[in-house]
Amino acid sequence: MPVAAAVLREAPNSDDPARAALTAIVAFHGLRSGQLRKLQLTYIHDGRLHL
Repeated sequence: MPVAAAVLREAPNSDDPARAALTAIVAFHGLRSGQLRKLQLTYIHDGRLHL
């Protein structure tokens, strides 16, 4: 579903680091909802996300 532009602009600067990180992953890297639900920290190698 579409997200309001104001909400999307504020989210990466959120005080909640999880919200900021997830917003960046979804908005800038194009993860789909299914990929986001299954995302685990073990997918991060050498500072890069591998799906």
